[in-house]
Amino acid sequence: SAEYILAFKYEWGEGVNRDLDEAIQWCRRAADQGLAKAQFSLGVLYQKGIGVPQDYTQAAHWYKIAAEQGHSKAQGNFGVLYRLGLGVPKDHTEAVR
Repeated sequence: SAEYILAFKYEWGEGVNRDLDEAIQWCRRAADQGLAKAQFSLGVLYQKGIGVPQDYTQAAHWYKIAAEQGHSKAQGNFGVLYRLGLGVPKDHTEAVR
C-alpha cells in the first residue's frame, strides 16, 4: 500500500515534485506485489497510453489480475476490452461475464 501511496503522490505532485515516470515505477512495484488497485491503475495507464506506450495487451493483463481479485472497475474495463477486441480476442460472452 505504501508503494501505491508514493505512486499517487508522484503522479499528482503531493509533497514531491510531480514525476510520472517515478509514479509508474512505484505503481508497478505495488502491482507486482499483488495490490489490485495498483494493477487496475497500470491497466488504465496502458489502455490510455499515459506515461507508457499505449498497449491494450498490457492493459488486459493488468485488468485481468486485478479483476480476479474482485476489483469491480478492473472487471468492467476488462469486459470492455473483450467487447471491443482490444488486447484480447473479441468475445461478447466473455465481455458479459
